[in-house]
Amino acid sequence: MKLRPYLLSLAIFCQPSFAFADAVIPRFNFKLSVRFENLSDYPERDFYVKYNLRTVKVESGEAVCLGSRVHGAMLFAVPRGSDIPHSVAWNWRPPNAMEANLQGISTDFGDREVTYRVLIEGRTLSTKLVASHSLGAMMFWGIAIILPIFLIAIGIWIHRRKATAPSV
Repeated sequence: MKLRPYLLSLAIFCQPSFAFADAVIPRFNFKLSVRFENLSDYPERDFYVKYNLRTVKVESGEAVCLGSRVHGAMLFAVPRGSDIPHSVAWNWRPPNAMEANLQGISTDFGDREVTYRVLIEGRTLSTKLVASHSLGAMMFWGIAIILPIFLIAIGIWIHRRKATAPSV
């Protein structure tokens, strides 16, 4: 019995496509949302998240979808009413702003909603990760792992039935 075609199929379909640029299976477009619990505690500030050369204004308690393929983001606190552009350079910093890196930002294994609390002490802005909920991990594992293994098992079963069938 020759299993080489099935092993090749297993190698092609079960590789993690998010890790390789030349993978056969396209990467799933997972979405990342962020939420900040206590921005209303700082009414003299506007808050913006910078990610993928874009900025988006965030409000207290509202989830903001940052899209897919987000790996790293920063939170800026600027004086209320400051004019902030929507498209920015990678090293852009707003004037008179405090900044903090957002930890736990990744869309590798499913849709994710990340919740933070903000703390401003003097001229220092910091964030604390409160919750991180994966919204689609089961779908990822079902499609990316279980389905290809199931299809390969069916292929092996069909191959064995043909190999044991009497010749006409």
